[in-house]
Amino acid sequence: MIAPKSTMAILDSYKTELEFAQNFFLDDLSDLRLTSGIIYGSSTYEQGFIEGVSDIDICVYSELMNTLPANEIVKTICNSSKDFLDKMPYAIDDNIGRRIEFYVRTPKVVLDITLFSPGIPNISKIEINACRDGIDMLISALYIHGVSLFGEVPHKEFVSENLIPFYSDGIRRKRLSQLCNRLATYSKRLEVLIHLRSRDIIDTIYSYRHYFLKWLFIYNRMYPLSLYKHLEYQMNTVLILREAEINTLMLTADGDMYDMASSLLELSSNYLEHYQDEVLEGA
Repeated sequence: MIAPKSTMAILDSYKTELEFAQNFFLDDLSDLRLTSGIIYGSSTYEQGFIEGVSDIDICVYSELMNTLPANEIVKTICNSSKDFLDKMPYAIDDNIGRRIEFYVRTPKVVLDITLFSPGIPNISKIEINACRDGIDMLISALYIHGVSLFGEVPHKEFVSENLIPFYSDGIRRKRLSQLCNRLATYSKRLEVLIHLRSRDIIDTIYSYRHYFLKWLFIYNRMYPLSLYKHLEYQMNTVLILREAEINTLMLTADGDMYDMASSLLELSSNYLEHYQDEVLEGA
């Protein structure tokens, strides 16, 4: 087993590559007037980064994302003639926000780069978009665990005052309520698929787990590092769950996939009942 490195030990191992990244952003992409670059992801917390496998994730910001057409920005990046490996610059506009993503390969590590406008994507929809947004992971990655490559993460003061250590009880309640509704819909699907012994249940298991994990982090007033990766690490160190709960959520408990689905429903039902008690006590 590879021993985990601390954040600074990881980043110190890639000083040359990070200097290259900074020069690339400030010199090669000077026309984009980038205001800051924040390192985030597995290189910024212990046990997340695997030498020779993991990328270094960097988020950079430019006001031009609000004014220039995406294709012009993509063209500027492509004109830098870097090795983009198999992820050429391309524009995305979804529930996470408008952005441009691309790789840059260096001899030692691949840089996974995301270009945003200097705002907090979809912050205005934080109370109505809990089932689809990624704002919890964004706050964790950039504002709690993020490391500055250059400049300062945008709206740091606002986030520090309003969203850290956790957003208000009112926002928490609204986000949990939306996720409760989604979980109720998916629990019915799981129950039917369990009864039918349908092999298509696996997709619903993963969807249900995704929504429940998001609910569980909000319930515990914690921001997730990711809802897709490093889950066991987060369950042990962030949520501090019992071993049996971790096995259920990691789908490593005994039994077939129908037993896994039943265990997942049982675990989530217990938490949802506790939350309902909390709601009634606060009414």
